[in-house]
Amino acid sequence: MKRWLLLMDLDRTMWSHHDISSLKPPFKRAGPGIVVDAEGVEIRLNQDMVRLVEWALGRGAITSTLSWNRLERAVEVLRAFGIDRLFHYITAEDTPRKDLMLEKLLQTLRRQGIEIPPARIIYIDDRDIHIGEIRRRIGDINFLMYGRDIRNFEEAVEKISNILGDG
Repeated sequence: MKRWLLLMDLDRTMWSHHDISSLKPPFKRAGPGIVVDAEGVEIRLNQDMVRLVEWALGRGAITSTLSWNRLERAVEVLRAFGIDRLFHYITAEDTPRKDLMLEKLLQTLRRQGIEIPPARIIYIDDRDIHIGEIRRRIGDINFLMYGRDIRNFEEAVEKISNILGDG
């Protein structure tokens, strides 16, 4: 099985909130798939995307977040949901430069002897504002926009399988 990389945006992709960096810790579980911040703001987990990351792990993917968020907030919310274990890497910075974040991640992988060509990278985000810079810096990676190209687990699996030649 050839290695591939699954990159997951967090805000409005892995969960419902649009900017967890603006929320107040601590974060605590308030029910199945629900976390609240210190002020009671609710964040709902996207179970379809959780299933997708689990599916990808079972098919040899290296998994990472790729998020414009404060790293410590992203980690806190991932832990509160209990899904931090699903990601080999948590890539999050308080910058819109996802191209630079991804470049650093790929350098880390190369230092570990792992080379992932752009054709084996799948990036899922609810917005397409970063894909141009990413493709200019990294190459022609595969982008799926959550809510447009994929809306659920089944659609994501079908599209990723077709992209990777497994479907």
